[in-house]
Amino acid sequence: MATKAIKILKNKANPASLKHAIFAGEKVVSFTLINADTDQPIQTISNGATLNLATLQTKNLNIRANTEPANVGSVAFALSGKQNYNKTETGAPYSLFGDTNGDYKPWVPATGTYKLTGTPYAGASATGGAGTSLTISFSVVNQATTTNLVSNIKSFTGNPYSQAKLAVGTIFYTDRDYKITSVPSSLSNQVFIKTPNDDKYVKTSPAVTFSVSQSVTVYVAYDPLATQLPTWLSSWQKLTDRIGINDPRISYLTVYSKTFAAGTVSLGGNLASPAVGSKNTYIVVVKPTTTTNVRPFVTAVRPSDGETDVALDKSISVDLEYPGAMPLMAVP
Repeated sequence: MATKAIKILKNKANPASLKHAIFAGEKVVSFTLINADTDQPIQTISNGATLNLATLQTKNLNIRANTEPANVGSVAFALSGKQNYNKTETGAPYSLFGDTNGDYKPWVPATGTYKLTGTPYAGASATGGAGTSLTISFSVVNQATTTNLVSNIKSFTGNPYSQAKLAVGTIFYTDRDYKITSVPSSLSNQVFIKTPNDDKYVKTSPAVTFSVSQSVTVYVAYDPLATQLPTWLSSWQKLTDRIGINDPRISYLTVYSKTFAAGTVSLGGNLASPAVGSKNTYIVVVKPTTTTNVRPFVTAVRPSDGETDVALDKSISVDLEYPGAMPLMAVP
């Protein structure tokens, strides 16, 4: 009887199932961007991050998966988006593009949007039980820093936002290939924030925040078919300007504006209450606020009675002109 019980226990104690039980709690907890020239970490890649090749230490990069525990059976990577790539790493460090004894192989990413998933496994080569995977979205840009007007763009939706210049032919979403077809002359080549069209149904606020280094006018280009605006946008000034787009549903976005002081700008969800009808995520344009010189300047000075030789104690008349206005004549 005892022998039979031992035999049953041995049958149940399958090595594969024991290994799976031991590693049942393993997970990928984060991804680290690696400088493949120096093999040193650059930063943690958070969900919705934007990586700017123009400002990074190098364009030779790699991505490491960080796990709990530090050593697992293997990690399977799945990269999709602008570039697609799958790889399984059995030994630490678990790097997307591989390494030789910790010497990371370089990856020069194409600009665009990406989704990356890392899944830990109990066994080598993605065998055995799977642990808890981690998925992030991020974007890669290559934008030389010509202005510090806008910085610290932060997504609260898990989808990437990025900065560009507003111009005809520019792709305006981070997750679609739709392009700008027309731009008001006043907004041409201004800084704008590309948004993800997957955020079109977001109701929470904030959806995105960013910092501005000086007083600015922020323009939100919103779906013209919306029948009601979100509360956060309802107090903005509606303009006659339109930004043309080649989206198959609509041909333009309606522009709203509001002035902000230097600091943090917070924008709400595309369908934040009580918005109705919008099926395209808004885009954002940021322009420095300019103060018009309203001081008049003198265009002519003469004696009030037309004399050409007049004593200094007599009155004179002055022609004043304000910028953008007709002259004010004969002000004594």
